[in-house]
Amino acid sequence: MNKADCGFTLVELLVVLSIVAIVAMVAVPSFTNVIEKNRVEALQKDLARDIAFARQAAMSRNGFVSICKSANGTACTTAGDWNQGWIVFVDTAGGTAGTVDGGEEILKVHAAANSNDDMEGTVDFLQFSATGTLRLPAAGTPVFEICAPGNAYVRGLLVLRSGRGLTSRHSGSVEYVERDAGNNPVALSCS
Repeated sequence: MNKADCGFTLVELLVVLSIVAIVAMVAVPSFTNVIEKNRVEALQKDLARDIAFARQAAMSRNGFVSICKSANGTACTTAGDWNQGWIVFVDTAGGTAGTVDGGEEILKVHAAANSNDDMEGTVDFLQFSATGTLRLPAAGTPVFEICAPGNAYVRGLLVLRSGRGLTSRHSGSVEYVERDAGNNPVALSCS
């Protein structure tokens, strides 16, 4: 074998680069979908974990602990959605429920989610009692919906009166946390 027989020709190199480009064009969009799906599922798990943390903290501290949406990590807000972040804090009996009053300890802060994702909740805050039950809101069942852009991936979380959170389930092509009066799944969809 002489020196002229080693290496690649320009034609061979262009053929290989063309094949790599075609494979990349097919793989990159599906990889983006996987990233979006994982991001939405991670947000659902983070919220479920922090709700469970708030419930456990209320029981271990024998008092009220709340979780609320927060844009700055130090105070609760009633504006906007949950994708701006949230905080878990000790909500003492003498203060305003669902508001970080002077001297109340912030136990956990969750930063804002990806700005492309939508994270809606039917409530601005949840408050747990010393028994771990949901104290506020006093009525209704809080539901949270987490959606990738265009509702490509949707996940949900329902908080029971007992304080436990239930993550969404699949039924055919529907992602749901609740059923209607006819026992049909109510599809999650961020507006």
